[in-house]
Amino acid sequence: MSLNVHCLLLIAIGGLFLFAQPRPAAANDITVGLLLNTDRAFEGYTLFTPVAEGNTYLIDNDGRVVQSWNKGTQGNATPYLLEDGSIIGVRRGIIQYAWDGTLTWNFNLEFQGHHDIEVLPNGNVLLLAYDRKTAAEAIAQGRDPDRLNTPELISERILEVRRTGLTTGEIVWEWSAWDHLIQDFDPAKENYGVVGDHPELIDINFGETNPNGNDDDWLHANALDYNPATDQIMVTLRQFSELWVIDHSTTTAEAATHSGGSSGSGGDLLYRWGNPAAYDAGGPAEQRLFVPHDAQWITPGLPGEGNVLIFNNGVGRPEGFQSSVEEIVLPVDEAGVYNLVPGAAYGPFGTVWSYSDGRNFFSSIMSGVGRLPNGNTLITSGVPGRLFEVTRQGETVWNYASPLTRDGPLVQGDPKEHDGIRGPTEVFRSYRYAPDYPAFAGRDLTPQGTLEVGLDSDRDGLLNAEETKRYGTDPLDPDTDGDGLSDYDEIFVYFTDPRRLLDLGDVDCDGDADSIDAVLVLQHSARLIASLACEDGSDVDGDNAKTSIDAAVILQFTARLIYSIPV
Repeated sequence: MSLNVHCLLLIAIGGLFLFAQPRPAAANDITVGLLLNTDRAFEGYTLFTPVAEGNTYLIDNDGRVVQSWNKGTQGNATPYLLEDGSIIGVRRGIIQYAWDGTLTWNFNLEFQGHHDIEVLPNGNVLLLAYDRKTAAEAIAQGRDPDRLNTPELISERILEVRRTGLTTGEIVWEWSAWDHLIQDFDPAKENYGVVGDHPELIDINFGETNPNGNDDDWLHANALDYNPATDQIMVTLRQFSELWVIDHSTTTAEAATHSGGSSGSGGDLLYRWGNPAAYDAGGPAEQRLFVPHDAQWITPGLPGEGNVLIFNNGVGRPEGFQSSVEEIVLPVDEAGVYNLVPGAAYGPFGTVWSYSDGRNFFSSIMSGVGRLPNGNTLITSGVPGRLFEVTRQGETVWNYASPLTRDGPLVQGDPKEHDGIRGPTEVFRSYRYAPDYPAFAGRDLTPQGTLEVGLDSDRDGLLNAEETKRYGTDPLDPDTDGDGLSDYDEIFVYFTDPRRLLDLGDVDCDGDADSIDAVLVLQHSARLIASLACEDGSDVDGDNAKTSIDAAVILQFTARLIYSIPV
């Protein structure tokens, strides 16, 4: 027997008898991955990007991955799946990957893109972009210096980009919030006026100041949507707790003024909703949105078409920190003109549908919502990384918990730790696509397994898949053969067959089965041999292997004999 073989055998004896790996954390429930899938869920494929990891995954309703883009594609935002099978999203600029992961467009801008894009019917892309202003520029527009805790103030632009090459694009239209300001702080400035008389303008001094600084992100837009029927854009503002509607039919020059476009209002706000205090038309009692995300028109052809869905995060809600989803009917006519009684707040003053679950449903940041063809609603609770589908009656019919963290996937059974403020498995947003969506035509959608580490139903340290496919043990019984030893211990500690009952005789009446006593003797012998292995240089039988290694081999064969494990 060669020396190398003897060394391997000694390692095997030492490792198996002495240093068996600790038992994996046992599962006490299904905590990650697919939590629920009923026949009332809309069949399709769900796209999402775990924030901490940055890759993008497409899963079926059973929580199995059918496609992934392992590019760290979007940073903290989930891209959209286009009909050609590519994904497109924002990562400073606009980034797009083909179905096979090939980079097809990577356009960076002078103005940093963030949070969201919207692909227009003509193929151009709307993009949210930061518009950084110095403190001096902000003060020149009437910003109260006492409300400037940072050297700059970040405003918002919306850009329309036409692709011109792999790394290039042309800005063909833009809108800037900076062109539509009002303030009642400094009478010497041109934009001084009565805020309550101009709901179409943006009060540069609105919002709470932060005593710790960080007031630079003054508006914090986080979502875009486009209505092709009216050629209007909807944008969601976290810091103002509002959604705004603006006219896209203007030229760029008109968008910087108060006239032009089909509305005749230029780039002024056509509509706003959620927080009348932002334009001096109400107070805390009238506030309806609390740092919202993902306001959107419901797509024509879907239940509720033309209505607006909003994820209402709920930070600062009088009832306490709890999220909700709101569906509202806009006070608008067929021409896209919004009704407003002078001096009053924009309606509506109620919702046509909402979903909430008290303190069980809360995400302080991120999150999204979308209406499905069967009338259900897909909700992304961003901080916990929970994607779920609810019916009109509020019943959950599909539920998935993202298992991916910065350090890799969670093990099934591990708790998902979060406080609603931040969490390790955050997901910005998710989207569900029907099986007949054009992107899937001719594609291989064979399930590739789940993202989480597998389930251990009987808490014996062995995954269900291992028990059924590798060991032949019962995944629902931690002691398949009923001999008092767990399946895990028989396989990794005692090296016995967990499917066959051992001889449980006890000749020395010490309370342990004879077979267990034999194992203990072998373990002690192995420890002794291992302790001598580095010092004992003798070779009694002249086979070019240390005597201690030979002894280890004898112990291994003895163990196999005792437990009837075939050599």
